[in-house]
Amino acid sequence: MKQLTFIGFIILLIWTSYTDLTSGTLSTPTSTAEAQSQQSSANESVKEQKLIYKTVQVSPGDTLLSISENLNPTTIPSIERVIQDFKKLNPDVSPTKLKPGQQYNFPIYK
Repeated sequence: MKQLTFIGFIILLIWTSYTDLTSGTLSTPTSTAEAQSQQSSANESVKEQKLIYKTVQVSPGDTLLSISENLNPTTIPSIERVIQDFKKLNPDVSPTKLKPGQQYNFPIYK
């Protein structure tokens, strides 16, 4: 019985690790009204301020911060600003739910 429990635990551990690396587990629950207001404010912000960006295809295990650090090796602002700018460039995407194989716009800082 101990062996069966141990094997089940190992399978659960592998499955959760795989799920986390491929699709992510962090989520920010928002209501539909909040999402729409965030989207409209993000669209207005993009119109007001032109951000320089690069479109990148995400690989498994990539995160917003890791890609931003690769694109901006010498200058990177606070993570809060990177998240805000990413949301401005990708209004329908949660920065915590990047999907491997998809292309997203990532901010470039001078």
